[in-house]
Amino acid sequence: MPEFRSSCLWLLLSAFLSGMVQAQTWGAYPQMPPAVVQAVQSVRDNASSATPDPFRLFEQTDHVQIKDWLQRQNALTDSVIARLDGRDALLARLRGGMLSDVPPAQPTGASPMIENIETTDSLIYVQTGADQHRRVIIQGKTVGAERVLFLTADNQKIRRLLPAPDMSKLGVLTQTDSNGRTELHLSVVDISEGRLLDECITLADAAESNAFWKIDSKAVFYTRYADAYNSDTKQRKTEIAQHIIGEPVRVDKVIVGAGMAKPVRLSSDDTVRMRIVTNASLVFVEVTHANSKAKSYFYAKQSDVNGVATAWKLFAAPADKIDSMEFSGDAIYLLSRKKTANGSLLKVDLKTLKLSQAKPLVNDGAAILHELFAVKDAVYWHASEAGVSQLLKADTKSGNISAIVLPLQGQVSEISLEPASGQLAFVLQSASVAPARYRLGKDGQLVPVMPAGTAVQSTSGVLSKTFYLPAANRERIPLTLIYHAGLEMDGSHPVLLVTDYMTPPLFAPGFDASRMAWLEQGGIVAIAQMRSATSELDRKAARLVKYNAADSKNDPSAKVILAAEYLIKEAYTSPEKLAAEELDSAKDAVIKAALRRPDLFAAVHVHNVRSEALPAADENNTPKKNRATAADAVFAFDELRSGVAYPAMLISADATDTTAPLWMSAKLAAGMQILSANKNRPVLLRTSAKRSDAETQSERADAWAFLLWQAGVKKFSLTGAK
Repeated sequence: MPEFRSSCLWLLLSAFLSGMVQAQTWGAYPQMPPAVVQAVQSVRDNASSATPDPFRLFEQTDHVQIKDWLQRQNALTDSVIARLDGRDALLARLRGGMLSDVPPAQPTGASPMIENIETTDSLIYVQTGADQHRRVIIQGKTVGAERVLFLTADNQKIRRLLPAPDMSKLGVLTQTDSNGRTELHLSVVDISEGRLLDECITLADAAESNAFWKIDSKAVFYTRYADAYNSDTKQRKTEIAQHIIGEPVRVDKVIVGAGMAKPVRLSSDDTVRMRIVTNASLVFVEVTHANSKAKSYFYAKQSDVNGVATAWKLFAAPADKIDSMEFSGDAIYLLSRKKTANGSLLKVDLKTLKLSQAKPLVNDGAAILHELFAVKDAVYWHASEAGVSQLLKADTKSGNISAIVLPLQGQVSEISLEPASGQLAFVLQSASVAPARYRLGKDGQLVPVMPAGTAVQSTSGVLSKTFYLPAANRERIPLTLIYHAGLEMDGSHPVLLVTDYMTPPLFAPGFDASRMAWLEQGGIVAIAQMRSATSELDRKAARLVKYNAADSKNDPSAKVILAAEYLIKEAYTSPEKLAAEELDSAKDAVIKAALRRPDLFAAVHVHNVRSEALPAADENNTPKKNRATAADAVFAFDELRSGVAYPAMLISADATDTTAPLWMSAKLAAGMQILSANKNRPVLLRTSAKRSDAETQSERADAWAFLLWQAGVKKFSLTGAK
């Protein structure tokens, strides 16, 4: 039976309660609520194996005595934090522009860079006039005469220019913002006559890149809505239609949508996308199936496209597990996860159009393949191994494969292919380097993209590394360290060990500018990745790199203990300097680690900790000594022991998480305050009805000031000691 649940311990509690108000240098704990004291004394006088939990009253947070006790706990915590030197300076540092994020991408609705279109005898370009309206202008090469082909109206922006294959016509894709709604329209200009035709086609909002000319320049394929606008509809149904130039838009035929002939089968929630292969005069349809997110691909010759009766042929079924498909040169390039969950890059000749004859572009390996992109003469893809990204390029003419030289080892994200220029744009960051946006120029060189007025977060001299700690159960725990270059590893540095439940097990954590404030105190940040490989993709990928994924039976606190032991053994820090923090709600890895191995930590901060099982519906009026959901479940409250010198603790909680109610943190803090043998290491409790994003920086400054104080950093000494 866990000690804190036993009747014997309640006898000890009654003895400890009388000393609760003894003042320490940092202050004194508030007296326990009288009703709790009475309940403990009742247990002392009527001890039995079926003793009810005398701390059960803490679960009634609206009880007048508990509310008063929580208020006094908050007052104590606030008074201690207010007396910490360095706290205000730390908050100012966190607020002083440090938290700048990745430079923003071009916002939706901004006018993109539109490349000029050159013909044999003219140049077509976009120009902004003094009235801020944009004009599409054609300039003759011989005499330089100019003529306006298209002029935007109020609240209208030009998104793309789509020249017809024979250059006789020009599609102008525009965006109009009115009354809180955004609409995309495609207008058509006769280039030779310089005349705007009657066509004005309305596209679906997300269909900017899904409008194409037919190879004969006589029709346009486009995506439109299949249902009427309704402000309450989150996702509208779409279909692909064909518009013949010169005919009314109202007679446009649906070619991909309801009523299609076999083998295409569409459910009402499937989404469709059209792909054009200009070199082969082919049309591909990509169907993403709503029930599984798997994809099917169908194709037909452009000349055979004739409404919903088009005889589409199956190219790839959901079982082929095609993630993406691109076209370049005379081939189709595929990213498939059929053979390996890490992904395979395949090449299919457009002349055969047989997936069974696909050839590997590169050999399968430990790297995980992500996005795939293609331009006229090259294919690009994103791969990562051990959390480090690579961008690779295959020249479709020579077959040569090369790596794009990145300025740092980190993670690539937000990759996009700019339709007009055919250039890649992406964000690059690491745990120690702030995100930066880049564009791959035509010469193969990386060009930083920095919007005007964007502040740069300097991380010069800051390093990071990610490696794996071998655990006793053969699991390998990813641990990332962030530190200043040249830092002497002599055990003297305050280390902040934090848990990360968001990053997948085979990826490195991203950048967080606030960590620089901890490093500025001569410290080190250590990130223990707690997320197990729960998805089939994670599990298969993990096996390929000999990463043994944890399962639900593994105790996450063992990961925290393993990381703490490593940091101390390798002299990154010492037990007197090691702090741990867990901010994810309803977790208990850090608190359990601190209770099981208090000798490893100077202080911990936990938020919304789940310290015990939630009571069952029929337990509201019937106390039980242990309400664990499983016979072998052990919760943090069960780990409490008398006479143990626990580390200092800041336990924060709010009323927003029903899986780890506020009372769990209050109850745990009460037990810790009573039982911890080292009263110089305070156990502080801070609770609130709700957690505001505006208070995040202030809460972080409070928590880190507390942890740095307990780690012995002189700048965070306690002033006005009582």
